[in-house]
Amino acid sequence: MRRPLLMLTLTVGIAAVFLSGAQQPRYSYSEDLVLLFSQECGDCHDWHTGYSRLVGPTSVYSPTTGLPIVNPSRPDSSVLVWRLEGKLPSGGNIGQMPQSAGALPAEKIKMVRDWISQGPLDLPVGVHERSWGGVKELFR
Repeated sequence: MRRPLLMLTLTVGIAAVFLSGAQQPRYSYSEDLVLLFSQECGDCHDWHTGYSRLVGPTSVYSPTTGLPIVNPSRPDSSVLVWRLEGKLPSGGNIGQMPQSAGALPAEKIKMVRDWISQGPLDLPVGVHERSWGGVKELFR
């Protein structure tokens, strides 16, 4: 009786490790976010040239003046996320975007959060297998 129970426990544990290590989707501004923002926010904002307006600049509107619109790798510190969720980190309310259409669905806000968490990337990143010696050769 102990042996089957041990095997079952090990199998479930190993499966949990593999499932929890599942790859998160990789989002890019050009391929994923432009479409989302164009559909949901395009009535008021031009998102085709928006990457450089999101990543780098700071907010010019109170109460977030001077804070990063997108704080790379930190969605909880990004004005964009606060606006989409309608909440400041302090718990206070902030004008929620989009204003004309109501709140975005949770899965779309999650996509924006994931994009910010991963970089935020303009284009998807490809990983190339290359030895360190091969990388050094590129810069000689």
